Amino acid sequence: MPKGADPKADAKLVMHRPGSREPDEETLDYTGVWSEEKITRWVKTGAYATLGKVFTRGKYAPMSMEEMDWTAAVIGVVDDQTETEGKSKRTEKLKPQVEEALLPFAIKQPKWKFVMADIEKLEDHELELLGVAYGSDPRIVVLHDRKKFHLAGEDEIKNPVTIQRFLDDVKAKKAKPFYKSAEPPDEGEEYDKDGILILTGSTFEEKALDARQDVFVLFYQTECDHSKKLLPVWAEMASQGAKAGWKNENVVMAKMEIGGNECAEEIISYPKMVLYPAVQARHKMSKKSIYSGERDAEMLVDFVTSRARNLQDSDDEEEEEEEEKPKKKRRKGNKGASDAGEL
Repeated sequence: MPKGADPKADAKLVMHRPGSREPDEETLDYTGVWSEEKITRWVKTGAYATLGKVFTRGKYAPMSMEEMDWTAAVIGVVDDQTETEGKSKRTEKLKPQVEEALLPFAIKQPKWKFVMADIEKLEDHELELLGVAYGSDPRIVVLHDRKKFHLAGEDEIKNPVTIQRFLDDVKAKKAKPFYKSAEPPDEGEEYDKDGILILTGSTFEEKALDARQDVFVLFYQTECDHSKKLLPVWAEMASQGAKAGWKNENVVMAKMEIGGNECAEEIISYPKMVLYPAVQARHKMSKKSIYSGERDAEMLVDFVTSRARNLQDSDDEEEEEEEEKPKKKRRKGNKGASDAGEL
């Protein structure tokens, strides 16, 4: 710095980003307040292109988005290199076509970070995060609100109208999340030898959220020692429930292996035991009970006996039904009528 120069007024901070493409510039000049926090954030923000070339978990995982106050990551997942048996070879590359379709959305939505991913270059943990596998159909994946949303198919992910509808549905919470799932058991094999219902990602909503049934689910991981110890206890509890006639009362014991399956239940640690009561399907998740007591068959039986709606007195069930019925509108002119009480 020249003699007599003002360190603050004359200092300049420049970020070089070689290989940047429109609308991004190759150099960025820092114009903010000179503080470590502000400069660090500027550097991190500048590391993201409007439409990134390479997906990495470190940059685009939900925790990274939340740290930067961004709301979602949108990933165009393509496979232009691998030749898959049974699929005809493309005459032209798909990746540039998807990039062209996504770029206008990336420009319009700076709070959503867009990036491309070559599936053959993804690591196992990145495939897991996105919910894809080698040989999967090309798709757009949105990581939003700790959930995954998929728009699959070559024609769909090149079509701006389809993309717009998909992103709008994700924002409006109308899109159905994507859940990884193992192959469901064949018909007649849904229950194991202990009478426990086997759930997968694709059957969880239908089975566990059935309004007619109380469903007590064990979420476990095959390689987890705690899960291994709990599985025989779960079988013993199911045996006691069978002797007590739970099946005739629509009380179901179930289990889901979370290594190959995902569902609406957030699993941070395992094993996890959740009772989904026999209430209307839309209330099942909000009225669930998570078991956190001793992992003992007798105590688990007591828990089900005291919490399962189908095992309670009929008066309690009628009271619950009354609570869920919509309130009737009061006639105008009635004393004490209030708009706040009307639906």
